[in-house]
Amino acid sequence: MDPKKLHAELLRSISDKYKERAAVVAELTELRGQDTPDDDKVAEALNRRKAIDAELGNMEGRAADLSAEIAEDELAAKRAAEVHKGAELPEERETSNKVTREEALYRKDQDPKGDTFMRDVALAFTGSTQARERLGRHTEQLFDERANAGAPVHQRIVASSGLSGWAVPTYLVDEFAPNAKKGANFVENCRKHPLPESGLTAYLSKVTTGTSADEQAAEGDTVDETDIDDTLISIPIYTVAGSQTTSRQLIDRAPGALDVTMEDLVRSYYTDADNKAINRASTGLNAVATVLTYTDASPTAQEFYSKILQAGAAVETAKLDQDSELLVLLHNTRWLWLQNQFVSTWPFIAGRMSGANGQGAASGAGYGPGIRGYLPSDYPVITDNNIVTNLGAGTNQDRAYVLDKNEAHVWVDDSQPLLIKAEQTQAKKLAVDFVVYGYQANCFNRYSGAVQAIDGTGLVTPAF
Repeated sequence: MDPKKLHAELLRSISDKYKERAAVVAELTELRGQDTPDDDKVAEALNRRKAIDAELGNMEGRAADLSAEIAEDELAAKRAAEVHKGAELPEERETSNKVTREEALYRKDQDPKGDTFMRDVALAFTGSTQARERLGRHTEQLFDERANAGAPVHQRIVASSGLSGWAVPTYLVDEFAPNAKKGANFVENCRKHPLPESGLTAYLSKVTTGTSADEQAAEGDTVDETDIDDTLISIPIYTVAGSQTTSRQLIDRAPGALDVTMEDLVRSYYTDADNKAINRASTGLNAVATVLTYTDASPTAQEFYSKILQAGAAVETAKLDQDSELLVLLHNTRWLWLQNQFVSTWPFIAGRMSGANGQGAASGAGYGPGIRGYLPSDYPVITDNNIVTNLGAGTNQDRAYVLDKNEAHVWVDDSQPLLIKAEQTQAKKLAVDFVVYGYQANCFNRYSGAVQAIDGTGLVTPAF
């Protein structure tokens, strides 16, 4: 069927679906207004509304795709009509074998802060076919570039989630991500895996029964044998997203102001991705860690360090004979407190200018994903301010983590671009929501005890 007819029929179906939703909402309002609401009927109505919303999301996504297809067809027809029949190519074009590539639509030298890109996202949302066509070509260009580089982009779980959007130009991600608010310091130090091409679950194998060896009782006797067995750990894939609300006046009347929104969105996204890896319920680092309590009203660097060594011993015990690459994760303030502690007259953590008299050594690096320094045991330290500081009875404690870097698994596919979309969820306020999103999964508990968290009154807000 003609795309325009399909699009028109789909729009009619969407309108009917919205009427169906309105009827369910009216029914729900009536049920809740009763003196003794029937909980089962309310729950059933809520489920129907949720199912309708999911259908609407898919239908509107298909409508947007058809709209883009129609715009592309119309543009192609227009360009075909502009070609003059019988026109000859210049001689050098006829003899040249050089293949030229279409110039990028959004370039760092022409749109360094993403203002033009964000403007097109806003215009596409308001119905501009030209903006939608530019964004569509840009996204295809980015996909083609990654495919040519050997990293084809798969349509990972977009159909399942009902989300769709435009690819954020790579140079904008590179420009803004390193300056993320609290940073993605922890995630950048994890063991990364590519997301599966589809579905909402990633898998990781764990050996549950290992092989064995023993002395042969006598010549010709059967040697020891234990069949190896493993199990697959299912890891849920979740959506990481950040949003900014922008007024229609800003979009319509201040075209040069959207670059701030673009920067903040990217920074928010990477901060949230890191925060989820540490603090997400059930799967985050904090949720799966084995807690080691440190209780002291007057904590010292020496005591804290002994707990870190105790945690390191527990991690190595959990890994048995497997190699461990231990890593210490601290809040930035906790690391600076360590540097503030003195043993005799020498700092516990020596700076580059304090000679070799400290117990550990600072690397001189500032806050970021790099190693901040080394403890006396040579354990590297990274800092991350996504570690919460409101734990404990006094809501004034943070946590310190000691883990095997090899067992910090994060699924974040670098071939999958950061996506952005615009939604008008606050129409009465003339506000537009810009949302960036991507997908992530993490697993830190393949081996019980491979992540240790030091917790207790010894980690109250540091006093300098």
